[in-house]
Amino acid sequence: MKKILVLSSSARKGGNSDSLANEFIRGAQESGHGVEKIMVDRLQMHGCLGCDGCKRNPGICCVQKDDMFPIYEKFLTSDVIVFASPVYYYAVNAQLKVVMDRTYGILDQLKGKTFYLITSGASPKAGPFYDHIKEEFQLYLDCFEALENGGVIIGENGMGRGVMSDRDKAEAYNAGKNA
Repeated sequence: MKKILVLSSSARKGGNSDSLANEFIRGAQESGHGVEKIMVDRLQMHGCLGCDGCKRNPGICCVQKDDMFPIYEKFLTSDVIVFASPVYYYAVNAQLKVVMDRTYGILDQLKGKTFYLITSGASPKAGPFYDHIKEEFQLYLDCFEALENGGVIIGENGMGRGVMSDRDKAEAYNAGKNA
């Protein structure tokens, strides 16, 4: 049994990326994995200060004592980490980007973990519109030592709530089942 952390940054609970995250969770739970979901947009977090306080002190020592602090421990104790975000201007939204940036403090402690990205956007096809967000995700993973890219699940044509295709939902469900 794997321990899976899902960080959903959709500002709309039940929005398209959040719905795909729920399908991933359903598949993972049916496979016997333990899953915790955190709605990132509900948390009070601040951007990385670049002060290197986390590097000068051992352990998890970010100088900011905000809602990111307990998430660090969840990152460290999870086998699989799933980022779920709508596409905002060809990238993840600001709420998820804060989480990604703040993992700088635990950069050397995430070795061997598997990461997934679940995203949705208004483009009707998974062509160039999604290339940047996939590249951004891979570049993020490349900053760490020995992380596995579990995959990118893309919900296409996501203009409006609840419009994800059965194919997109099945892809998210199967990814969770095989995580």
